[in-house]
Order: sequence, then C-alpha cells, then structure tokens
Amino acid sequence: MTYASEFRLHLKTHPRVFQVLVKLARRELRRGRTHTSIRKLWERARDEDKSLGGLNDHLHSHYARYIMQNVPELEGMFYTRRLRAA
Repeated sequence: MTYASEFRLHLKTHPRVFQVLVKLARRELRRGRTHTSIRKLWERARDEDKSLGGLNDHLHSHYARYIMQNVPELEGMFYTRRLRAA
C-alpha cells in the first residue's frame, strides 16, 4: 500500500483527524500566523484530543496538502517539500 492510498483510507475511516487539524490551523490563522508547520499541529492534536488515538506520523504531509487544497482560507498555510514517496 502506498502512502497516498493509506492516506485516502485514513481520511475515510478517521474524518475527525481532518476536522481537528483544520480547527487548529484556523486558530493559528486567527492569531495572525500565515504559515505554520503541520507537524506542530499534528503533535498538538495528539496532545489535545486523546480520542484521535494513534496518528501515523508518515501521513501528516498528505494532510497538509489535502487541507490546503480543500479549505480555501488555509491555502499556503503549511510549509511543504516535494514528496519522496507517494
């Protein structure tokens, strides 16, 4: 299974992860930050919402890209690099 296909499955089976990350990113935006790290929000989500369970560390970059593509006010919010593995 590729990371991309694993991400799509994770997104379907754990929609709350997306919701929590978007909430945290919007909080950063309200605080005046126009860029942030998805890794920082990933760790904060893990700390603040124990119901999320185990978050796979290799999926956070896929979430960053997905959020920026699907939440207009968060376009360009996350620092990203070229994906090494799809």
